[in-house]
Amino acid sequence: MYLDFFDRRTLDVLRRKGEPLTLAGLVRDSEFARSTVIIHLERLGSEGLILKEKKPGKDRGRPEVQYRPQTLLNPERLLSLASLFWSFRGSRRPAGMRKAVTANWQETDA
Repeated sequence: MYLDFFDRRTLDVLRRKGEPLTLAGLVRDSEFARSTVIIHLERLGSEGLILKEKKPGKDRGRPEVQYRPQTLLNPERLLSLASLFWSFRGSRRPAGMRKAVTANWQETDA
């Protein structure tokens, strides 16, 4: 996937902050127009590079939506993949291992 200037800048802002940001926070920190940030958040989300989380608000109404970069190598994912690998070692069924790893990978993204 090709990341343009706006994609890279949006990811950089999210990574530098180290905590989930709202749309307003991203607009403020990236200094882009709100519509530009929305377009690039959708694009990055569809590519699996960022995660969108809904947090309950303090008051009634819509939940607060926060964005954070997807971490591909978090410790929990590495441990679960390592345990899957060791459970299939010596196995002559690589397709079974591939299916299990893929299912586990998708579970940890949800």
